[in-house]
Amino acid sequence: MKYFILFIISNLLTGCISVEKINSDLKKVDIYWGNEISTSNEVTLHRDLDHSYDKTFSAVLKTFADLGLTVTKSSIESGLILTRDEAPKPLTQDEWEKVIDIENPKLKNITWLLQLPDEPKEQYVIISATIQKIAPNKTKLDIGYFLNVPKYDEIGLITPKNVAPTAVKFASRKIWDGIDKNLSKPQ
Repeated sequence: MKYFILFIISNLLTGCISVEKINSDLKKVDIYWGNEISTSNEVTLHRDLDHSYDKTFSAVLKTFADLGLTVTKSSIESGLILTRDEAPKPLTQDEWEKVIDIENPKLKNITWLLQLPDEPKEQYVIISATIQKIAPNKTKLDIGYFLNVPKYDEIGLITPKNVAPTAVKFASRKIWDGIDKNLSKPQ
């Protein structure tokens, strides 16, 4: 990441690449990633669960803890749980390398300016879980994934809000597997 930022800064200073051009390409990536996530059959972002609101809320909190995620907000009243961690959490480095192998060739077709870094330092993934009570033993659970890169903001770049689709796919599997495991335990 730092090499990518240094590359951008040096090109901005020498006038080779404008902020507008970089932001235009970042927006293209964001739109592409958002479309890929929303149309994928391999990514589950929403589920109706046959469990009580309290049990579902507890299972999500436990799953996030089991995955080593940092909960930054948790409100049983609103049903919202947020985490914020340095990427590639909740993925392992091996999983992240698979994401790079799959996503970087796709990115090359969109822009030559952006490739996923081997070590995504100073990039943060925010995961949101929203739980809604539908009936006494039925809840709706929505999981969202968002990217936050403060260094981009510092140099006037617009951070893509969407996370790479393959990373979402891998993270979703881990999260839903954990939630299913924690929901199957007696309360």
